[in-house]
Amino acid sequence: MFGSDLGRVLAPGDWQLAMLGGAVSPRPQVALIDGPIDWHGPTRTELGELDLDAVAAQVVDCYPDDVYPAAVIGANHGSAGYLAALLGGPWLPSGLDVAASDAPDTWDALEMLNDTRALGRRLRTRFPGATVSQRFPAGRLRVTWGELPPAYRRFLVERVRPGGLVLVVRDVCPVQVLRDGADGSVQLERDVLDGPAGSSEYWCNGIATLSRPGFAADTLRFARHHQLTGVQLLFNEPHGLSQLVADATRMLLRDIAVPDSWLSVQHGSRVTNRPLAAGAVPYWCADASLHNATMVECWLAGSEPFRHIDLALEPATDPHGPGMTGWMSVCRFAAVSAAVDLQDPPTGSAPIPTSHLAVVETMPFTTATAVLGRLAMLANRSGLLLT
Repeated sequence: MFGSDLGRVLAPGDWQLAMLGGAVSPRPQVALIDGPIDWHGPTRTELGELDLDAVAAQVVDCYPDDVYPAAVIGANHGSAGYLAALLGGPWLPSGLDVAASDAPDTWDALEMLNDTRALGRRLRTRFPGATVSQRFPAGRLRVTWGELPPAYRRFLVERVRPGGLVLVVRDVCPVQVLRDGADGSVQLERDVLDGPAGSSEYWCNGIATLSRPGFAADTLRFARHHQLTGVQLLFNEPHGLSQLVADATRMLLRDIAVPDSWLSVQHGSRVTNRPLAAGAVPYWCADASLHNATMVECWLAGSEPFRHIDLALEPATDPHGPGMTGWMSVCRFAAVSAAVDLQDPPTGSAPIPTSHLAVVETMPFTTATAVLGRLAMLANRSGLLLT
């Protein structure tokens, strides 16, 4: 995790080893939270003054001054961080997800697009090519670099071994979009699960802003120019990437006869690779919604059972909401025991709330070649694209 000048970070809480005995049909242990959730994000004015080059510099400065065999660059997806850990390198996101706090609930799509356009204009004045997307009707605001930032370039040249792997993870998940301008540098995104769009004639089919090809193409071109091995992984469904990484980890653990009896599911900003380093199979979800719980259930129904399941829910999870019912059902797939950890909710305000893995744990059980081999086999089987 990193904080520094970016303000308070939603740091992960204590994680549980979950190697506990219990009944065959476990009853999960749940730590409940009380009290109001009064945390709020930055305003769009504050975001418009964001120094994107400084953000990139802070990301790379979080990693120990070492030389790495690989680097993972791209989508703001927790499983990209798990991939980086498997490869023994850092995770360098291609954008920044924040929760802007000043968008009125009464805004329709065109009003929100107009306001987001103003933010995009301010950022693009100083950082050409930067893109901005807003989840509609409510949700995260995403700022993406238009090209590989200077700090990332220096990191790849100076701190990745010659011939090392640069894995670019691209989010090409389909969404409905409302764009500003032909280049799509500013857009709203919505999913059919988000409810009625309003003014539906303005929306069209598209893909998430983070999939913009300029950043990925610039990264791969830069890597190959500096004698690094550039590889691209595209996914069109968030759980597809989570399942790919989880299944690959199970295979890698089995290759060295390590029992894969522990599943660690993390949500939102609660991302850490410590369970992975300890021999757990990791799975990441964007949030603790009922939809995500259902997707994890479907995956578990088709997988070999885990003896233990550990859930680290995001800070703002309502322990009495409908999503919790789904997660209790997920826990019942554990053959021996399950545990649910709800971190205390964030309070106060922060200029740039975000999360990031800033520690490269030792993964003695795998190599980059082994990871790529498993990814290639499973990606083709799962419909993902590894090029």
